[in-house]
Amino acid sequence: MSGAEMQVREVEGWALGFAENDIEPRIRDEELGRRLGFKSPRDVRKIIERMVDAQKLSAVRVCATASQTSGGRPGREFWLTEAQALKVAAKSETEPADAILDEMIHVFMLARRGQLPPAPAPLAPPPQMPEATWELLTTALLKIDALTQTVMPADRYPRVKVCLAQMRSDLEAELARREPEQPPPAPSAQTALAFPR
Repeated sequence: MSGAEMQVREVEGWALGFAENDIEPRIRDEELGRRLGFKSPRDVRKIIERMVDAQKLSAVRVCATASQTSGGRPGREFWLTEAQALKVAAKSETEPADAILDEMIHVFMLARRGQLPPAPAPLAPPPQMPEATWELLTTALLKIDALTQTVMPADRYPRVKVCLAQMRSDLEAELARREPEQPPPAPSAQTALAFPR
């Protein structure tokens, strides 16, 4: 089962995820691993994967995550239902597992009964971006394009290419998010090609 965007709500200190097309709250694997006392919370994924392979867990929601290293493969995280999380906790055999099982039952019951804290208020629209910031961001885009053209043909630095592409994507997204109606001013050619040393 693939993952849609999860809206995370806090229920008595536990972060539970809610998706539009899902009727049940879910808990992220790392949150569960942290609460179960794993030295590295991601280690709980090994238990989840073993249980999925053994068909002891089904319909586990999997979401793609950003890679941990520049140029690395995207990771994935599991979002578990109450029943799935309880099974994983019972299999974990960690010291705090019994107490965590009791706490999970309580938290998921509150979520099922609708006894959630109010949803956070939507964020206010971002303030208008000053002209100087537009100039800076568009200049950065031009510098990235110039760097890409000097690095890309050589095809010797694949991680650099990925980083440059990600930086360009992030800057474009920031420009679009801040002021979608306002076109960015064209930076001067001298500013665009003056690389910092």
